[in-house]
Amino acid sequence: MALMTVRSGDLEGLEGLHSEALGVFCWSDLRPLAGVAGFLDWRLCGALSRALISEQFRGDVNESMLMPVQSRLHLQRVFVFGLGQIREFNRERAVEVCGAAIDVLVKAGVEKICLAVPTHRPDPSKALTFLNVIDEIARDSVHSVLVEPSLVAPD
Repeated sequence: MALMTVRSGDLEGLEGLHSEALGVFCWSDLRPLAGVAGFLDWRLCGALSRALISEQFRGDVNESMLMPVQSRLHLQRVFVFGLGQIREFNRERAVEVCGAAIDVLVKAGVEKICLAVPTHRPDPSKALTFLNVIDEIARDSVHSVLVEPSLVAPD
């Protein structure tokens, strides 16, 4: 059984990540981007925000987008998945979007799956629910998980 690594998803964590692909999740009604998605957008010079502003991607459930990576990050591809509206988020939604994301990543040939846990700063329980779902349904297929820095246990 593979051991899933949980890492800080801040700028330092993103820059230290060496992965063929990263799956990141975005709410349809949370702007500006927060947590790992916000740090990733910063490193992509606002490319994710531009996709949201132009409505190439809205963050709806079952919506996905593949982004090229042209930055100093050690990633080849970024897959973005929609979570829908924050008020509709629950464990069942987390299972649905996490499972669909893993299916997409596996079909795309990603061998070491890395996922970024979505953040809603006023309510960290949403991130913890998502992290628990990854652990429950995808522990064997997920290599690493990036989380909001405040959720990483100190060394």
